[in-house]
Amino acid sequence: MNRLNFEENGEEIFDEDDEEIFDDIQDAEYLMEVSMSLIHKILIKPNQKNISPENFAILETIGKTLKQVASQAHAYELTNALGELHPDSKN
Repeated sequence: MNRLNFEENGEEIFDEDDEEIFDDIQDAEYLMEVSMSLIHKILIKPNQKNISPENFAILETIGKTLKQVASQAHAYELTNALGELHPDSKN
């Protein structure tokens, strides 16, 4: 267990069993979803009152961009798994 598993108030964010998510899951979209959820829970939510509307819009754009990257990475994963081009792949 590492110190990043806990919020400031000592509440556990995810336990040791959940840490395996990052080791076992090979799905880029799911890993991105879990990562973005943790970023929101650890960084954004506690600081929400200090984030300007402009910066919030920037964070939203970054989130959408990362979801697109994960979607393309997932298409690549499927291409490698199937040995053929996936409809979501872009060449």
